[in-house]
Amino acid sequence: DDTCVQHLPTNEQGEHADFDGPGNNYSIGIEMCEHPGNSRGATIARTAKLTAYLMRQHGIPLKNVVPHYHWPRYGQSPVNKNCPIFLLDNGRPGRKWQAFLQQVNSYYRQLLPTDAVDLVDLSTAVASLIPARSWGTMPGHPPLSKSNGRDRPT
Repeated sequence: DDTCVQHLPTNEQGEHADFDGPGNNYSIGIEMCEHPGNSRGATIARTAKLTAYLMRQHGIPLKNVVPHYHWPRYGQSPVNKNCPIFLLDNGRPGRKWQAFLQQVNSYYRQLLPTDAVDLVDLSTAVASLIPARSWGTMPGHPPLSKSNGRDRPT
């Protein structure tokens, strides 16, 4: 309940949304992990904090924060991924997604502007919001390079 882990650099493509479409090619994917005994509320809060950090670090506006559902997976049924399932209403973004975006925006407003701090200072500011044992680095974004295949579906 107290860790965020970065598996891929933000400039490397993972398979999180729509196979070889724009969601995977031009966006940063965030996955939320659940297991018995963890707090869903804490997971959502950490995700909101991480999202705010990535928005600030990469100049991403709130309107561009979208669920995996946003990216159609043509040839799949259903076309839109029901993800994140616990932030969608009846399989679509709605009231729960809007509440999540409000939480992201609240954390975003707590961070210092990127032109006022360097990455080390910003990481320290975010660390005060997210107690993490494994943080990683946050290099630049697009274009994304292809993953080495570790996370591709089989």
